[in-house]
Amino acid sequence: MHLNPFSLLGGALTGTLPNAGLSVDAFIQSQVFGKRATSGVESSSSGAAWGDITGTLSNQTDLQTALDAKQDDLISGSNIKTINGASVLGSGDLIVSGAAKRSVGMVFDGGGSPPTVGSVGYVVAQFSGTIDQWAIVADASGSAVVDVWKAAGAIPTIANTIAGSEKPTLSSQQLNSDTSLTTWTTAVTAGDVFGFSIDSVTTCTRLTVEVRIQES
Repeated sequence: MHLNPFSLLGGALTGTLPNAGLSVDAFIQSQVFGKRATSGVESSSSGAAWGDITGTLSNQTDLQTALDAKQDDLISGSNIKTINGASVLGSGDLIVSGAAKRSVGMVFDGGGSPPTVGSVGYVVAQFSGTIDQWAIVADASGSAVVDVWKAAGAIPTIANTIAGSEKPTLSSQQLNSDTSLTTWTTAVTAGDVFGFSIDSVTTCTRLTVEVRIQES
């Protein structure tokens, strides 16, 4: 170890500093910690270039812990899900199509006898969309016709029919449906009130009628 000409006597520093521009503290640090200082301002005597650091990473527990906490590379379909087979990685928008199909409907229960002709039930649509099917089912094979009405935020009447000439119908059947709807008014807005009215019924004692709506 190289020593400069100073000594400690009884806790006091004696001798001559080799650089009169250094403070005593700076000089001691330069000898003990290997730092250089000029006019009392410290600077590193050397620095490691990236790639020059050697050793075993796992022995540097604080650094290894920090690295272990980092997010892994995202790999589509491996550690991040896809949507309908499409990767969610990358820039831009991912368009998700295929809105839900929902339905509104009514059950008429005659309590062991055919429901009363002219009975009407109401239901409010809580969503917007387009009607693409009606379906009707009974507790037994029989015949029935149910008209469908709709009004915007009000109780509909027969003047508000939307079924045209294709009303939900059973003809000696227990189940029937239709998707053509060429004479229907099919647009639905959230808040519309549907009315289901029995035009005729024989044999069946319980009817369930519904319209299916492609939500928008």
